[in-house]
Amino acid sequence: MAAIISKKGKIFSPPGKIVSKYEIDNGMIVNFKYQKKSKDPNPIIFVLDTDIHNANSKTVSGVNLNYLPSSVVEGLFLRILGYVDWVLDETTKTWKISLKDQRNTSGKQIGIIYNNIFTSLVKKFDCYRTYKYELLPGAVYQIVYKFDSYPLNQIWLNPDANRINKNYDLQQQKDLDIDSKEVYDEDIVKKSLKAIKETKDLGNKSMIKSFKEKQEESVVKKALRKNKL
Repeated sequence: MAAIISKKGKIFSPPGKIVSKYEIDNGMIVNFKYQKKSKDPNPIIFVLDTDIHNANSKTVSGVNLNYLPSSVVEGLFLRILGYVDWVLDETTKTWKISLKDQRNTSGKQIGIIYNNIFTSLVKKFDCYRTYKYELLPGAVYQIVYKFDSYPLNQIWLNPDANRINKNYDLQQQKDLDIDSKEVYDEDIVKKSLKAIKETKDLGNKSMIKSFKEKQEESVVKKALRKNKL
């Protein structure tokens, strides 16, 4: 049976952005109190499917991050970044992954990441859950997760960012003092690479190589700037 590893401390500016349960979209990370006795009554869900048109049973489904070790969560979302961008939701103005749904018809098809990433993850960690709308509170929280890995950590460290993707270049973000934010710290680089490897299903080695080279180059740039060289 899957063990609970609470991620409550990873919520940036808790409790999050209040949204109607009918505003939940694919790609959001949401938190709520489920009104049914369960092993995890306060799940943190990365939403992969919303079925609000089923007259008999409206449901929301996704990966409960509380069933994953923190390092696996980091590696999971770094791998997703190889396929899909992070964007600000047009309605809530809060970060989500750009997956296709009723309101975001230009987003990426869920099958792209599910087939390449989630099939093995769900099998190993038993983390996929489905929740009934009738047992959700009227309002839920769309949260911003406090990632440690670059560039994922920019969704909470950089207020000027509006899109994060695998080609994200911090140097192009104006008005950001890179010396004041330890996003290029070598320990964070190592953590990021370790997190990817710990998913146990690397799949895209070229992405990892590119990510590593980008991180190492950024560390050098920070050192040069700090020493005015």
